Amino acid sequence: MRRAAILLALATPGVVGAQQAPFLRAIGLPDIAPVAALEGYRERYRIFVRPSFDQRHIVSIDRDRSGRTTLELVVLSDRQADYARNPVLLRERHRVPQREQKAFAAVLRAAQLDARTRDHSGLTDEFGRPLPPSPIPPAPDPLDGTSVTIEHRTAAGYAIVMRHEYRLDPALRALVEKTLALTGRRFDRSMGYALRPRVGD
Repeated sequence: MRRAAILLALATPGVVGAQQAPFLRAIGLPDIAPVAALEGYRERYRIFVRPSFDQRHIVSIDRDRSGRTTLELVVLSDRQADYARNPVLLRERHRVPQREQKAFAAVLRAAQLDARTRDHSGLTDEFGRPLPPSPIPPAPDPLDGTSVTIEHRTAAGYAIVMRHEYRLDPALRALVEKTLALTGRRFDRSMGYALRPRVGD
């Protein structure tokens, strides 16, 4: 049963609440939507990139009370893997230098995530949480291609934005690319932001 729940959570763009805990537990990530997730932190940010034909990857950027910023990259196994045994193919963590923190903060502000959060007509996100309400319903996205989920939690509130790659405007695209660049890895725009090894790896 647990394996089936994790498979469903990782393979589908919207999962029901029952899959939230197994999914997050399986990949070792916290739920950043609740206010309690800010305990010890000033802000928390996460992006989940799901290319159709490559490994899905999640980048979390957390700034703690002291101002120290840490990035964590999690690359998920492909759809043929046994998620119950080993859902995570790769996990990396590193500090974000001060100069990069400032550049990232500027791109994040420009994306205006709070203003973009939309009502998905009762749908849930990848982690099983109901999406926040808004009077504007989203346009349906095709099943194929890359989709992106961006989350941001601060003391002021929680924002979540879900977009297909073709609906990324310049500000959102800049945020996606800046986030991936901070991992230190290359990414392939032509392959829906699939991650590639570092130069020299």
